[in-house]
Amino acid sequence: MPAVAASMDGTFYMALISFWRDSDQGGLYVARSDDGGRGFRIFPWVAADEAGSVYVVWYNTRNDPDGRLLDLYSARSDDGGRSFGANRRITPSSFDPGTDLAEASSGTTMVLPPPAE
Repeated sequence: MPAVAASMDGTFYMALISFWRDSDQGGLYVARSDDGGRGFRIFPWVAADEAGSVYVVWYNTRNDPDGRLLDLYSARSDDGGRSFGANRRITPSSFDPGTDLAEASSGTTMVLPPPAE
């Protein structure tokens, strides 16, 4: 799980530890954001299918200049995760996690299928 910190000047830092099974690769990764963390991708999920495709989805604030509204994006790899296709926006419009998610938690469930090509 990543850790996030902010300095007094508004710079954000995110740290993540990665391990690779059966390899000495991996390590500690640190990302720095001078734009209030707007470029960070948060809450990622990953899934793989029987054909070897890998699907990743995450939230991002790239469409909101204030860095508050979120969108859900996805990307697909057809080579076992070595490379990924273009990011695909899943949400039809940006949403405010402070209000829109509270409304959705009152009984509405959203199930997202793998992205169609």
